[in-house]
Amino acid sequence: MRTAARAGSAVTSKASRRPDAGSAGTGAGWFFPGLVSAAFFSSSLFFALAAGLALQRAFPPLGFAAFALPAFLCLAAMGAIALREKAWVSSLTAILLAVFLLGALSTRYFATVALSAFLASLPFAWMGRVEGKTFPQSLSCLGFSRRGLARDVALGVAATVFLLYPAIIMESLALRLAFGVTDLENVSSLLLESPLWVSAFAVAVAPIGEELFFRAFLIREIVGFFGLFGLAARDWFSSPPAVLAAAVAVSSLAFMAAHYSYGSVAEFAGAFTIGAALALLYLRTRSVAVIIASHASFNLISVLVIHLGSMLPAGLSGLA
Repeated sequence: MRTAARAGSAVTSKASRRPDAGSAGTGAGWFFPGLVSAAFFSSSLFFALAAGLALQRAFPPLGFAAFALPAFLCLAAMGAIALREKAWVSSLTAILLAVFLLGALSTRYFATVALSAFLASLPFAWMGRVEGKTFPQSLSCLGFSRRGLARDVALGVAATVFLLYPAIIMESLALRLAFGVTDLENVSSLLLESPLWVSAFAVAVAPIGEELFFRAFLIREIVGFFGLFGLAARDWFSSPPAVLAAAVAVSSLAFMAAHYSYGSVAEFAGAFTIGAALALLYLRTRSVAVIIASHASFNLISVLVIHLGSMLPAGLSGLA
């Protein structure tokens, strides 16, 4: 019996040293966690510096002091990162921060790149450093799995083509007919005035960060807050409908607020509707790949409609 117990413990010990299935053979065990950490640190520092510049412009009497304090704090944070993190992570953090700063100086649209990096990396930073989860565990908690990935992507695209996009068209028509809201063209104008890479970024990259943060992470954390009062289930997906509805509403409002810069009532309403629909789709499928694919395909259709519509003759462009 003792021999069998020793043999069993030896097998368990070997299994515990075995790389996680999510990281074995893919480099995820060291590269992707480091990359995510560098993205989080660099984007956080970038927005701290941006906040300092905003304070300096908003309160001129404060002068350089409004920017000097955030700049000093950023230097101190960089020093702490260099001491605590691996050399290549701290180096990559400095490189990414330089890229964000130079990019923001060259074009006002580049801040969206830093924002996407922040939104995509924040869930992993929080779950890793606050909740103590490994990178593969964080991926699993957020709803990512390579099993059935192609099916999930196809489901997300189908949900957009047959449900989400038609619903948004109907909502836009209802706003136009009932309230005379016709400012959706503001979004088209902003997109057409921006460089072409912004449209490509909106399709290929932005949905990843937005879905990871606003749906997979934020809804989970809101339900977890209710769990502090015993109102959520251990498997948070199975929490009471009222709790899930509150989490969906809050995350959708946050997603709507993130689109304020478009200056469009129709875009505001559409962002809330899209956020709620994607949240419900996430709760139904428990897959972040589904909602990323759905969001990306929605943006792709919108970008194509806007750009192709701008190429039509003036009399036909309103039909696009």
